[in-house]
This record gives sequence, C-alpha cells and structure tokens, in this order.
Amino acid sequence: MYFTAVVISTLLLANPVRTQAMVDKALDALKLADVSIDYYLIGNEKQLTVSLVGKKVNDATLDQLKPIDGLYVRLIIGTAPVTDAGMNKLVGLKGFKHLTVSNIGALTDA
Repeated sequence: MYFTAVVISTLLLANPVRTQAMVDKALDALKLADVSIDYYLIGNEKQLTVSLVGKKVNDATLDQLKPIDGLYVRLIIGTAPVTDAGMNKLVGLKGFKHLTVSNIGALTDA
C-alpha cells in the first residue's frame, strides 16, 4: 500500500480542486469495504487498479470513486452485487481506461 500512497500523493498535484483530505476519506471508506487498490508498473507507466470485489462492496461504495477519479487506470467490479443505480454513479468519471464488470446478475438492460 506504500507505493499506492506515494503515487496517489504525487497525482494529487495534478488536480488542485482535489484535497488530500478528500482522497484520504475516500480511501478510508474503500478500505472499510475491503476494496483492493494495487499499484503496477506496466512498461514505463505506473498504473493503479481499484478492485471492488466482495460482500462489503455495494452501490454506495461507488460514491467513493469520485474523489479519486483520475488516480487509477483500471476499475474492476467483481463479485459485488452492484445494480443499475450503482453503475450510474460511474457516469462522469473519466479517470479509468479499463472497466471490468463480472457480476451482472443485478443489472438490467437499462
């Protein structure tokens, strides 16, 4: 988690509207939901992956992604029972390039 914190702190400087307190609050909420935030070096590029997997993750957990938008490249929504309402919380987020959704049982065609 140390590398993740360093990368997030460095990227904070790129968005003057985002404060360290906002990021810390979001990261604390994500930790409580057992969300995994992993740091990878792919080629010369540092990438963060946010993995929302597990029973503690729900639609409300997705609210915590907005304060850290732009700090991660990959977003994985795994076994979490996310609904259409939760997926709508991703609208407007521009920070991730890759989205994987595994548990689509609670989603509709809407």
